Amino acid sequence: NRANQYLRIIKEVIRRKLGKTREVVRLPVPGLLALRVHQGFKVFNYKDGTVSKVFASSVPEEILRKEIETTTSASRLDFAPKFIKDEPEKKSYTEELVTGQLAAVNARTDNTFSLSLYDSHIAGYLARMITTDQIPDVQVSSILHELSDFIRDDSFTRLETKYPALSEIGRFYTDICADLENFADKSVIKCYSHGDFSLENIIASRRNVKVIDWEGAESRSILNDFFNYFFTEMYYRRLHVSLDIFDSAKQKLLDRLDGTLVKENVKSCYDIYCKIFYLERLKTILERDLNEGFIRVASNSVLLFQAHEALHNDQAGKGKHAHE
Repeated sequence: NRANQYLRIIKEVIRRKLGKTREVVRLPVPGLLALRVHQGFKVFNYKDGTVSKVFASSVPEEILRKEIETTTSASRLDFAPKFIKDEPEKKSYTEELVTGQLAAVNARTDNTFSLSLYDSHIAGYLARMITTDQIPDVQVSSILHELSDFIRDDSFTRLETKYPALSEIGRFYTDICADLENFADKSVIKCYSHGDFSLENIIASRRNVKVIDWEGAESRSILNDFFNYFFTEMYYRRLHVSLDIFDSAKQKLLDRLDGTLVKENVKSCYDIYCKIFYLERLKTILERDLNEGFIRVASNSVLLFQAHEALHNDQAGKGKHAHE
């Protein structure tokens, strides 16, 4: 029964992430399941309560080392899986197997689940991450330099010929870059960021709520994970696009940042961080090995961001009219 329970959990995680379950393989060793992932396999040991990432032999040593460092760093947070060991000679590392219900499953039947979970756990988690490994006084111009180079690359132009939808994505990306140029001298803050912080990567149980899959963690703008959490819910239409949802969530986050130096920066640069998130998110999607699926995700994300911008601009217009 316990083995079947773990199998159901793993298959549900995979189904939510990949839209399929055939990637799960029962190994000839009792208690082990394997999942093919990017650059290797994840081996789930439900007897020992561990999950090991085993890299393909062709993966360079520096990539292995970087991912080990990333997951080790994440384990400092008590809401991330515990890092157990690394075995570079075997091109693998092992961490805690987190059990419970994938939070996205709860949200499918309860459209208030993401909001209640945010109030009870996520706002506190984000506040702790915002104050972890901060890089202060980063000029917006510096971030624009980091985020805009790839879209001006010749390889992106060549891809537009193969994927016409990239042209519209590129126009939106360029427009947001132009908007941010108006704040080029503004100072913002970076911090340790998950990079795909959403219910798709959160497992809830009676004992705790944990965030999994930290392989893509790195330094990003301090509200990246905040915006990703809510925009992902809106992307999957579990929440409707609403400024009220963001405003309420922002205030709850600010409440948890009382007494920190970063609070005023979040308040004064909130709209700038939102635009930076658009770029960070699209860059993450478009830098993968592109296929029709990723292009569709990027295109739909642009439509979502445009809807949010339209609401924001409409609200700003009404506020200006009322002031006059």
